[in-house]
Amino acid sequence: MISAVTFDFWNTLYELPIKGSSSRQRALKFTHLFKQTGTSVASEELHRVLEECWTYADHCQRVEEYDITPSGHVDYILENLKIKASPELRQAVYDTYTRALEDNPPIVREGVREVLPVLASSCRLAVICNTGGTPGVILREFMEKDGILGYFNFLVFSDEVGWAKPNIHIFQHALTNIGCIPQQAAHIGDDPITDVMGAKRAGMKAVWLAPHATSPLPECDYHVRSVTELLNIIEDR
Repeated sequence: MISAVTFDFWNTLYELPIKGSSSRQRALKFTHLFKQTGTSVASEELHRVLEECWTYADHCQRVEEYDITPSGHVDYILENLKIKASPELRQAVYDTYTRALEDNPPIVREGVREVLPVLASSCRLAVICNTGGTPGVILREFMEKDGILGYFNFLVFSDEVGWAKPNIHIFQHALTNIGCIPQQAAHIGDDPITDVMGAKRAGMKAVWLAPHATSPLPECDYHVRSVTELLNIIEDR
């Protein structure tokens, strides 16, 4: 039987209001900050470096299986923009980068509010999140404001532990902290590599959340088009 369910964060529990909005928000905020501090950065160069930073960070997570952390993002950006920042400017860049989503925060995915209280009544719940430019401490704030934090027994964010999905250690860390063996746990997420392959490597059931896929991944145990379909899986098991 399944006695625990772990959730991916991005595109599973939460989604951005507009695709690509986080990148645009960061670029706009950086432009304003650099203008205020008298730092000269061409718009094209800023966008290029931000895109390269995300590509590098994504590679580290998905291929190297570790997190460079939001602080590492900032170091990469400053170095590649060739900005020798004072401690004060670096802190301002870090705050701007990590809190960029606060003005237009992510939204709880459809079905999540209905599913969590039902699952929490019979299962232990956890979040296993590969963070990007927004650290776990801020993602927890979003969850608390939205009233869903209390349903989870444990949360693990890659920037806080160093491992990133599909690294088996981040799954094991979550399961250890909720007191569950892999054979009795399911992980739900949208990413075929970080979520599905990662969960399977950890010995868990893999639930692939893919609303528009016409057929399931061969590696997944279940293919769902909505988070609410989790309830059918738990009841069947």
